[in-house]
Amino acid sequence: MNKKIVVLLIVFLFSLIAIIVGMVYYVNSKNSKNVTESLVTKEQNKIVLPSGPYFSMGPMRLTLKSVTGSKVNVSITVVLELEGEYMRYEIEAKRDRIRSRVEKILQSVDVEYLYSKRGKRFLAAEIQKRINSFLHDGKVQNVLLLFPSGN
Repeated sequence: MNKKIVVLLIVFLFSLIAIIVGMVYYVNSKNSKNVTESLVTKEQNKIVLPSGPYFSMGPMRLTLKSVTGSKVNVSITVVLELEGEYMRYEIEAKRDRIRSRVEKILQSVDVEYLYSKRGKRFLAAEIQKRINSFLHDGKVQNVLLLFPSGN
C-alpha cells in the first residue's frame, strides 16, 4: 500500500513539473512571436524601412532576466532614425558609447516588458532621450526595436 502511494505521488509530481515547464515554454514562445513583421520580411529577413536617414546599431545579443527569475537570450537590432544624413559621422564616432547605453537600458527591464507594446514604446523613448542628451549636431527622431523571427 505504501509503495503505491509513493509511486502515485512521484508520478503526480513529475506531471505537475511537466505542466509548469510546458506553460513557461508556451508563454515564452508566444511572447517571441511579437515581431515587427511589417519591418522584417520573412523570405529574406531584410529590414524594409520607409525612406529616410536611418542608422542601424547592428544586432545585439543580450541575456535578460524573466519574471520567473530565469535568464533569456535575446537578439535585438536597434535602428535610429536620424534628423539628417549629416548626423551619420557623429553617430558612427559615438557608436560604442551609444551601444553601451542601449545595452544598459535594455538590461534594466525583464524580457516580458521588452516584448510588450508599452515596454517597446517606453524603451524606444528612453533610448532616444539618452542618446540625444550627448549629441551635438542633431537629434535622433525615432528609435526602432527590431526582433528577428527566430527570437
